Amino acid sequence: MKRFLGKIFQGNGRMSAAVILLLYLLIFAPFFLMVAGDAQVHLAVAERFVDGHPFTYNADEIVVASTSPFWTILLVALMHMAGPAAVLLLKVLVTVIYALVSAALCAAAGKYFRVEAPFIKLLLGLWLLCIPVLANAVSGLENILSALQVLLVLLLSERFFDPDRRGVGCSTAMGLVLGWALLTRPDGGALCLLAVALLHLFRLVQLKKWKTEIISMGVCVFFAALVLLPWYAYQYRITGKVFTDSSLARMYAGRRASVMIIPDVLYFHPKALVTLLSFFAPISLGAVIWAASLCRSFFAERADWRAHLHRHLVEYASLVIIAAGLVFYSFVVGADHFGRYFLVIFPLFFVAGICGLNTLLSQY
Repeated sequence: MKRFLGKIFQGNGRMSAAVILLLYLLIFAPFFLMVAGDAQVHLAVAERFVDGHPFTYNADEIVVASTSPFWTILLVALMHMAGPAAVLLLKVLVTVIYALVSAALCAAAGKYFRVEAPFIKLLLGLWLLCIPVLANAVSGLENILSALQVLLVLLLSERFFDPDRRGVGCSTAMGLVLGWALLTRPDGGALCLLAVALLHLFRLVQLKKWKTEIISMGVCVFFAALVLLPWYAYQYRITGKVFTDSSLARMYAGRRASVMIIPDVLYFHPKALVTLLSFFAPISLGAVIWAASLCRSFFAERADWRAHLHRHLVEYASLVIIAAGLVFYSFVVGADHFGRYFLVIFPLFFVAGICGLNTLLSQY
């Protein structure tokens, strides 16, 4: 058997690639054939919309059961297009989004984090073979799309900061992506909003053009609102609610395994930290080393800190997003389904971990 495998992997490159692909498909298939429980709730909600009974789950009970308006809209469209085959189309779609996230992850790692080619391959391998990531990415839920939207905001930042290419069109694109992200998932949208706010703040600090930034922020807010308002006006007209029942339920359900700090106000949810420090310990170590190295470089170049911020903009934005996500899932919403919730941040977390491990290994 050893001799057979050796011939495969040391001989024909196409044969090696085919065997690796086949092995990966064997790992991938069980997750592709599974639909997560919450995805089935999404499908049930969408079915009620198709039947002409929006915002109902049980008969004659008005409830905002979906946390993701965009996912509801998407599922309704798929059901009108494909009927019973809508679930299959959904699984194909989330697989395509998973592939796009993988491609964007590698692009961001090489371009903004300056990860070398061998470590990009390691990053991609870890990302594709990490079972919590794979299982949740193709489960039929919107989290993987939210991860793509966070990466899109960061990838748009280069055009956003180029004085020759930036204009109303760039601010419009940023606003549309931001609105789309907020319509897809509240936590992922909030992280995109944080990233956009940081981009404007960094640019203001760098160029000190108040009027330009106010106009840019206004354009962003306008087009984000243009995406959001039609749905929420429709939702409020039928239900009288803006916040979803499912979002509030998650806030309270997460308290089951929490440590109370201030009764009915502040709770510590340990699952995120425990999981990162155990199952993801090597990547967490790398992320801490990367963050420390980035902060140290800021102080080393503080004489020209504006130029330093410009060069490392995406890295600082990623650091803030990772930290904000960790705080959010530790003190606001308990990550009962950690792999699913943290999937929004996992691409940046993986890149940060690989960068830190690369720094660590280069010293020995």
